[in-house]
Amino acid sequence: MKVGSRKELTISRIGLAVALDMNQEGIITYAEVVAGAVSTIPLHVEAAEDYLPGKRLDADARREVGKALSDLILKVNDRPRRFYKASAAYGIAEDVLNMFF
Repeated sequence: MKVGSRKELTISRIGLAVALDMNQEGIITYAEVVAGAVSTIPLHVEAAEDYLPGKRLDADARREVGKALSDLILKVNDRPRRFYKASAAYGIAEDVLNMFF
């Protein structure tokens, strides 16, 4: 999933890739969360990867992934647009995680 200003361009403002393994009860057993276009290279959102295992993919988990992504953006990016990206992080996390159900 990516956020960009126009469909004609392939330049992303923010991107997020999520891989989850879940058991039959819907508990996350493994999580990999990678953000793109927030730094010069894609970055693992380690706070989200640490938080998700053992949890269900509920509203709290979605908010926590959004917060972890937002916090990472503010930490690694010193450009003025980081505030836009940090606020957009919650929406993109919600959109990506909604794809699992």
